[in-house]
Amino acid sequence: MGYVLLWIENLAAVLLLVATLVACISRLERPWRRVVLAVLVALPPLIVYAITALMLGELRFSQLTLVDHLYRLVVLTACYTIGAVWILVVGLRCGD
Repeated sequence: MGYVLLWIENLAAVLLLVATLVACISRLERPWRRVVLAVLVALPPLIVYAITALMLGELRFSQLTLVDHLYRLVVLTACYTIGAVWILVVGLRCGD
């Protein structure tokens, strides 16, 4: 149960950071700058999660070690991707 809470806390902290930065970026005047900066804000955590998942996959399947966190990290990466895309879409939408 302890690992699950750590994964949820990590996901919540990273998504809150992305949401805060997208809220700041959404104040820019030019739309293309908003989109580019928002994508640049959302990419580093995704790259870290993906590289970590790839390394654990390499350990799991080629070295035949018992790394139990691979599937949890894949789910964490998928949840982050879904959450970040949702934040980008809703956060960069033009308000009334």
